[in-house]
Amino acid sequence: MEEQSIKSEQNLLTKSCRIFSFLNFFLMLAIFILVFSNLIGINLPKYYPLLYVWSILPLKGPSMGFFSAVGFAVSLALPLSLIFYLAAPYLQKYLEIRFKTFKNLSTAFVIVGIFYFIAKEWKEWGIEKTGLADSRFFNAEMLFFLIILGLFLIFFALLLILEKKIFE
Repeated sequence: MEEQSIKSEQNLLTKSCRIFSFLNFFLMLAIFILVFSNLIGINLPKYYPLLYVWSILPLKGPSMGFFSAVGFAVSLALPLSLIFYLAAPYLQKYLEIRFKTFKNLSTAFVIVGIFYFIAKEWKEWGIEKTGLADSRFFNAEMLFFLIILGLFLIFFALLLILEKKIFE
């Protein structure tokens, strides 16, 4: 009789697992929104520190659009994550919500997000601003892409090896 009660509760998320899943879902959703909104070019306001003004229209001088992009991502991700947290017990009947899946996915999202912004900033400040842009196929941008891709694959493989050793 005890085994049946344990088995029926085995697939239910505990409160701590729901909180962990909520935080991981929030992290993945915020990174996805941040990267995807940047890829498609949503016109968010930028802060111009020398002019002390926020503006959607491009102004002269350096701008910082990262703050509004993070605020945009968090303002969308937080309510959707709260809905996920509240709906998790009901969703669990139809979906497989597991602790390890969320941990692995959030790790992958963080790595992809970090490498995306490294590549984006390097393209702008390391290639375009320094005048290294070239129209040939094998140029500075392609070399940088190959280096970042190699580093990403090595880093991800090492992370998976480390996680396997930790959970063995």
